[in-house]
Amino acid sequence: MTKPGSFFPARSIVPNALTIIRLVLAVLLPFVEHELWWPIFLVALATEFLDGFLARVLNARSDFGRVLDPIADKAFVFSLLLILLLGDRLPLWHLVLIGLRDEIVLLGALTVWIRRDLREVLAFSPRWTGKTATVFQFLYLGWLLRAGTPPAWALALTAGVSLLAGLDYVVRYRRRSREQP
Repeated sequence: MTKPGSFFPARSIVPNALTIIRLVLAVLLPFVEHELWWPIFLVALATEFLDGFLARVLNARSDFGRVLDPIADKAFVFSLLLILLLGDRLPLWHLVLIGLRDEIVLLGALTVWIRRDLREVLAFSPRWTGKTATVFQFLYLGWLLRAGTPPAWALALTAGVSLLAGLDYVVRYRRRSREQP
């Protein structure tokens, strides 16, 4: 991570700008013609890969990016899920299964916030399980956008990875809360 007090170091401008682009795309997505959904999805996917890659390669990690990147991911996935749900291209129960990690993390974050404070919620950084769940969500949604309804195994795999990621965060929080007074 960065030195204390370096919330947004200058060298992190490019990775953070890519994250902000994904956040803007999430806001714009519901308001554009459906013909643009696929190109917007591809740009969002590219920014998802490039922001983290450039942050590591350029040693440009920042606290701003650590907090904003998962928010941008979730905002884009939520926006995409919303348009697909409202367009009758995604059943509600698929949405619930695909979003298991996010539902568990949201409930956990609210619980931590109520019991302790918001700083503890923000102290949790993404883990490989959560990043893997995001990859599977993007793949599932990309398949849905491009080729129609994915096969049942793709839904099961995405839901399973999401559930494992959510449970990983729960286990991590419980361990952390036992270690703290």
